[in-house]
Amino acid sequence: MAVVQLPSIEADPGLETALALSTGGVPADVAAAVARLGAELRAAASLEFSNDDAARQQLRASLRALVAVCRRTSAAIGDALHGGTTDGDEGKSVRRLAIARALEAACSDVLLLPFLPPPVGKALRNAIQRAVGGSGRHGGSLHSTRSPRPGALHGSGVPAASKDGTEARFPLTEDDASHDGAARSIVLPRRQGGDPALVPRPEFVDTPSHTAVLGGLAAAIAGGEELLLLIGNQGTGKNRVADRLCGLLGWEREYMQLHRDTTVAQLLS
Repeated sequence: MAVVQLPSIEADPGLETALALSTGGVPADVAAAVARLGAELRAAASLEFSNDDAARQQLRASLRALVAVCRRTSAAIGDALHGGTTDGDEGKSVRRLAIARALEAACSDVLLLPFLPPPVGKALRNAIQRAVGGSGRHGGSLHSTRSPRPGALHGSGVPAASKDGTEARFPLTEDDASHDGAARSIVLPRRQGGDPALVPRPEFVDTPSHTAVLGGLAAAIAGGEELLLLIGNQGTGKNRVADRLCGLLGWEREYMQLHRDTTVAQLLS
């Protein structure tokens, strides 16, 4: 099997908007903001980091990454942007702030914002504010990371499967909840027909931080993501969280050892 690395596609904002809207269910202002973000990132890469090849590459988001950002932004905002009370100047300011927060959260996940060098991260945050129309000046502050915070859950409850076993509910944190402060959760269907022996059933204590992580994973899945990566220090519960997610959704688990000699053929076999 041949593995070919394709270069990033440089697209115009019109094409980015069309692709963002083609994902389905994306509000027009969210798609437009993501399209402007792509243009702002290209401008920042050329103007602010003209002599830094590494920084330019980090800021030049591909079309695929921008579509993923658009999906996650739309999923995080949810019903808050599909109607709601956004009339008048105050309502529009609240709407822009909600988009800005959701957009930065999506960039944290897709573009790995917390791990970028400080100058690049600052340029990305500035590009987000310009893309949304200076939303950072309309009250409130943008969260700089996506680290789950204990006690930040909206509403009550923990992730749980329904009694009939057809779906699972995941509470969201305040970063993922609607801007009006209403409690929200994401409901995902459980996979049916798998081998029960391969579906993990771990002994799991639902701490606020782990519940927040599971809510973030559920939001990513609801936004169309198929590949998920958990990053954390040893002993933080990555394996348990993965097992808990698989158990709630009825997914079969398969362990694979990764090391420096792992080949592409071994991963795809």
